[in-house]
Amino acid sequence: MSTFAADEHVSHVRDERELAAWALYADTLRDLGPTAYAVAEPPAWEHLQEVLAEVGPAPGASTGEAAAA
Repeated sequence: MSTFAADEHVSHVRDERELAAWALYADTLRDLGPTAYAVAEPPAWEHLQEVLAEVGPAPGASTGEAAAA
C-alpha cells in the first residue's frame, strides 16, 4: 500500500468519525424544547469537542497557533 493510499484511508476514517460525532450531537438535541435544549446542549457540545479532539484536525487545517504567535 502506498503512503498516499494509507493517508487516504486515515483521512476517510477521520471524516467518518467526525461526521458521526456531529450526527450524535445533532440527534441529542433534536426535538428538544427550549428548557431541555438549554440543559442538554452544554454537555453535548463538550462531548462533541472531546471526540473532535481525538479525531484530530484535518490535514492542512489551520490550528490557530500561527495567529496566536
